[in-house]
Amino acid sequence: MSQQDYMMGQQQGAFLASFATDRAVRSANDAHAELADWKRYANQLKSKVEETEKKAVFKEADYVGEAAALKMALDELRRVSPNSPLLDPNYRRNVKANAMVPAFAKYGYTYDPVNYKVTK
Repeated sequence: MSQQDYMMGQQQGAFLASFATDRAVRSANDAHAELADWKRYANQLKSKVEETEKKAVFKEADYVGEAAALKMALDELRRVSPNSPLLDPNYRRNVKANAMVPAFAKYGYTYDPVNYKVTK
């Protein structure tokens, strides 16, 4: 092998090493960019979950407040009108279930007030 062949081999090797290094750097940069995208997406999902949890907590607290107000109203109704059909839990359950039908329908669901089942 001549000196010229040796030098040519060194140059080709350096070129291939440079090419491989550039490709590896580009691949690493792409991976970092994709990782950043996934982190951003994960943070967005985390924010949505936190927001949904807050809404659920509010709904539960609101429900507790409504139940307390209903109990007070029923106690007063029992005092002033002891024969009112509103004092019958089954009657109230039917009123509530029938009122829920259009509320579910508004969002594309069907509510069966007899079996208390929701379907899409």
